[in-house]
Amino acid sequence: MSTVTKRHVITSVDGTQQLFQVPDEYTAGTLWAFIVLANTSVTLRDTTYFDGGFFQLTPAPPAGSNLYCIYDTEVEDTTSPTPPTSLQIPENILKILTNMNITIKGMDKAIQNRVTIEDFSASMELMSDRIRRLELLAAT
Repeated sequence: MSTVTKRHVITSVDGTQQLFQVPDEYTAGTLWAFIVLANTSVTLRDTTYFDGGFFQLTPAPPAGSNLYCIYDTEVEDTTSPTPPTSLQIPENILKILTNMNITIKGMDKAIQNRVTIEDFSASMELMSDRIRRLELLAAT
């Protein structure tokens, strides 16, 4: 189970009703009731919890106002793998391990064929020597 915050608007406020209901059973102590009047002023009110998604506001909110309710409710987790997905997990792990094996073999080959600093320095000296000769030829 996980907790989800939901919103519900009640527009049928008659000015005498004190008991209201939201569509879901909410967690006690998590319901916030905002009374929005026709002149757009907003008032936050304390609520009294009742089972079955019911709550009470005392005194009753004015007629013509809207109640904006925000509350937490428990919902079933839907993240567990379905049977077909759970059957594919070993295949996916095998694919991942195969890719890792290919990568490790490639890294091993690269390490075996690496260029040492001495080899690199020698090739850079040859290249520098050739560039100097070309510069001398170009200058003459």
